[in-house]
Amino acid sequence: MDSGSITATQPVNSVKAQEIFDTEVEAAGCTSAADSAKLDCLRRVDYDTFANAANNVPAYLGHTSLAFSYARRPDGRTFTASPGLLAPTEKYAEVSMIIGTQENWLSKPS
Repeated sequence: MDSGSITATQPVNSVKAQEIFDTEVEAAGCTSAADSAKLDCLRRVDYDTFANAANNVPAYLGHTSLAFSYARRPDGRTFTASPGLLAPTEKYAEVSMIIGTQENWLSKPS
């Protein structure tokens, strides 16, 4: 797991998750696409456009950190609740895990 930990998050179908998606779609210039085509539009934008759009949403260390974008969100199937609620009740798989970070994560790939 890269840069992972137990962080409180709202469900994948929450209003906040939709707002984050809508913000990224707008920043990437994909608002004119039909709802069913917005992901395809995001997949087609160039790297710089997508990177700027992806960095235009709440970040982990910002004042909106509990609403940050790229987190595991409860989906009712894989995660039945926020990880912070599952851990104290021991509702998790007891498997070894390596958690780390990446160096130079703001660099554009060559």
